[in-house]
Amino acid sequence: MRKFKLKDRVIKRNVKGKKISKWQDTINRKNSKTRVRVEHIFGFCEQSLSGMFSRAVDFARNAAFNTHTCMVYNMCRYEQILRLGTN
Repeated sequence: MRKFKLKDRVIKRNVKGKKISKWQDTINRKNSKTRVRVEHIFGFCEQSLSGMFSRAVDFARNAAFNTHTCMVYNMCRYEQILRLGTN
């Protein structure tokens, strides 16, 4: 990981009879916020768009399917932001 300058994003857990430190808890919270934001997008695609499964044979068709799926998600998210009126 050091060679490619990657960061460890694994959630630290309590060991039996031992709690994690405040520093580890802060790092866990930061990593969880990122992870949940990504997982919500995939969850939306699975629930609302009948999954992200494509049976297209051609690479270009699969790329188009993924692009359209992302576009639909972005339009739904935009509508939700307008409806909720968040600033």
